[in-house]
Amino acid sequence: MLRWLRLSDDPAYADWKKALRLEYAASDTQSELHKIVTQNPEEYLGKVTREELAISAFTKEGDAILTESGNPATQEEINAMNERVEKRMLTESAALIELKLIYRSGRLEPDFVLHEKGRREKEW
Repeated sequence: MLRWLRLSDDPAYADWKKALRLEYAASDTQSELHKIVTQNPEEYLGKVTREELAISAFTKEGDAILTESGNPATQEEINAMNERVEKRMLTESAALIELKLIYRSGRLEPDFVLHEKGRREKEW
């Protein structure tokens, strides 16, 4: 009789997932992935930055960021806006799907749902 074995039940696949998690947990890998996801795609980063500037009621003139009243924004205000941009990129960036990543608990991890998506069950 034939049995259906899901990819996620395969012992070799489980070992591969474990090895991938360990590799992604390394701090150098995390910092590299963080940089890639928060800066790509550049067009989307620009869009998110413009949206956050508008939400904060800031305008950008050259390199200066100005408040509604025309005064320069404080460094704390700029840092808060940049943190919001970074958080959005970590949760919305197309690079997450492209690299099959998910941002969870402050870390970028492999998204095994995306890895398994589209794969058929193996027949044994």
